Amino acid sequence: MNTRKTRRLKTMKRSKGTIVSRKTFLARYLEALINNTEKKNHQLDERKSLEEKRTVIDENCLVEIKNSKRSIIQIRTTTNQIEESSQWTNGNEAKLSACAVDR
Repeated sequence: MNTRKTRRLKTMKRSKGTIVSRKTFLARYLEALINNTEKKNHQLDERKSLEEKRTVIDENCLVEIKNSKRSIIQIRTTTNQIEESSQWTNGNEAKLSACAVDR
């Protein structure tokens, strides 16, 4: 039995007042969600790559700092050795001069 009732599309009103079927609304909504998630994933990948570059640069700086500290320590030890050797020579010179005066 046909009661001649027309079947209405399920529709939604947008903020502008246009009427859109729910199917197209859902399709557009899902496309927008997918695009947004792709953008966010791309941004996260860029941030990760930048952070990796930063860590590599930081590690290189740390290696340079360690190397410079080693060279500073080596310089300090050599200056200490020079000072010790100069003290030894000064002490021996004083002993030699005392011996020369005694003679």
